[in-house]
Amino acid sequence: MSSAGCSGARNGLLGRSSAFGACLGKASDIDNKAVRIRLLGILVLALATATVSSSSALALVPRIAVCGRVTSITPAQPPNSPIVRLGTQEPRRLGIGGSVLPQVSQEICIWGVDVQNVNPATPDPAPKGIEEWQIAPVSSIGCADAVTTTTAFFTLPGEKASPLPNHATLALPLSAPAGNACVRIAVDAQGNPVAVLVPAGASASPTATPRASVESLPSTSAGEDRDLPALVVIGTVLAATLLVVRRRGHRAIPS
Repeated sequence: MSSAGCSGARNGLLGRSSAFGACLGKASDIDNKAVRIRLLGILVLALATATVSSSSALALVPRIAVCGRVTSITPAQPPNSPIVRLGTQEPRRLGIGGSVLPQVSQEICIWGVDVQNVNPATPDPAPKGIEEWQIAPVSSIGCADAVTTTTAFFTLPGEKASPLPNHATLALPLSAPAGNACVRIAVDAQGNPVAVLVPAGASASPTATPRASVESLPSTSAGEDRDLPALVVIGTVLAATLLVVRRRGHRAIPS
């Protein structure tokens, strides 16, 4: 029935009250449909915004992994950060991250967000740093995830489950083709990481040089929950949408 017909039914006799009620019901259905469309539009926009903002922001964060023997560690009190050096590699500051600092002579891998102080007020002994850092003993890192004729690639614990395309990965050169051998990380005399070949099926950890015990060093690797905030936002919006639509539907049902 058109709007003109509804107006006529409203102004006519009482016998037309049923037609007027039908008009009100149809108008209510139209209003409910419009509300649903608006709410679905808001939901889609929220989903797109949460997905794009979270994935694009995280995807642009560079990540790094370094391994070797700790040759020096300089503790510091907040707001300063401790400085650690592995082998002869460039020292790095450890920002927010693991709760246990590595100790001298331990052979470890450290990975996290790669940062750098590009404009220090004074000469910085460690302009590069790692935030959200995690550590694990070198001996706990398994076989290389990918091997070419010249390079072995190791993805650090917890990074494989991350949706980020730029996982924290360590690349080490190979001195000889790996063939079917397992490529592991070892530490040379200078404390730097090297790739060594371990026969397939061997369970012992590789040993390039005598190593200090790192059994007491707890691994700070854990599954990453970067997508948890976005999932909470999406779930909240979806629940609110369903609740509003249901209430609107109940109001449209005639008593």
